[in-house]
Amino acid sequence: MDLVAYVTRSLKAARPRGRLTLLVPGAAPTKRRLTWKSFRYAVKDRIKALIGRPRLAQNPDITRNLQSDELFRRLKQIDPSLEIRYSAGLDDGLAQAAAELRLDAVYLAMRSPQSRPACALVGYVPDYQHRHLPHLFSTEERAQRDQVFGALVAASDAMVMNARAVAEDMRRFTPEPLPGLHVLPFSPNLDPEWLKERPELRSAYAIDGPYFIVCN
Repeated sequence: MDLVAYVTRSLKAARPRGRLTLLVPGAAPTKRRLTWKSFRYAVKDRIKALIGRPRLAQNPDITRNLQSDELFRRLKQIDPSLEIRYSAGLDDGLAQAAAELRLDAVYLAMRSPQSRPACALVGYVPDYQHRHLPHLFSTEERAQRDQVFGALVAASDAMVMNARAVAEDMRRFTPEPLPGLHVLPFSPNLDPEWLKERPELRSAYAIDGPYFIVCN
């Protein structure tokens, strides 16, 4: 979520009048309905949270929908004119959506689409951990990552990454010819909400001075 939000904020800062469309795989989520059963479940779960008991198991579909709602809310704050297009993932309808929307580029593809759009395709590879730490991956996982990364690089007009080391690894491990490689070091644009004083959170962890936290 954070990566998509940072990219959206950066694109709007670079081209304030540019038109952005979020391409989402799969159909639009169904509207959630409040039923007596779901109401009782929510109340019971809330009571458990208040008394410190283990929370109830959450429906994964509902969890995903809530996460999507939160992402869309954040993106709309950055760009109120943002359009959200469903059924336009890498496996279903990407080329058609790009043509209908007359897109100049599809940005941040993490694997090669089944149907490549006619516009520019910009790919993204996070790292080559499987090459440097092979003991953390199975033989199948290492082969799969090599195949996915290689196909994406071959299909893309440009590649972006967050570190020079990733660009160097791409040159080392990927057969030529390579597209243009663009290193964009991670530089977070802080959400103003993060800078607000939250004494109730500090007291919960007995924090009484400056601190720095990395949630990774």
